[in-house]
Amino acid sequence: MKVKVEYKAQITEPDGGIQTQSGKAYGLLDFLEDELLLIYSEGAAEQNTKLSITGGSVTLTSTTEGFERTMRFVPGQKIHCCYATPHGSIGLHISTRSIVNTLKPGIGGLLALSYSLDFGEYTTQNLMQIKLTPWEGK
Repeated sequence: MKVKVEYKAQITEPDGGIQTQSGKAYGLLDFLEDELLLIYSEGAAEQNTKLSITGGSVTLTSTTEGFERTMRFVPGQKIHCCYATPHGSIGLHISTRSIVNTLKPGIGGLLALSYSLDFGEYTTQNLMQIKLTPWEGK
């Protein structure tokens, strides 16, 4: 199913400062037997993003400038990952508070994640929302 993707992220820094990022993209949403798969490209940096939703967990894989990074979100769990950048890899822990998934075939819906990223020296509180609507364009 072709979809219009509207994404919004909010990051609250330890000092209380808030950063926001939002945008729109177009992608493909597939409902497989035991997995929901969303693939889209975003931003001027030509970042390719793949979201896989299986059961109650979400795996986000993004590729920018040849660097692939994967983040896994499982409510109530703290998961270690390495986040690759052109400047080197960053080790971090992801603690997922909640995942809301209202996505339905042919309709779209909302995927919302509430989580913290622990970089060792500091921790950020994060909200990510991805809204999908059917799209009939080319």
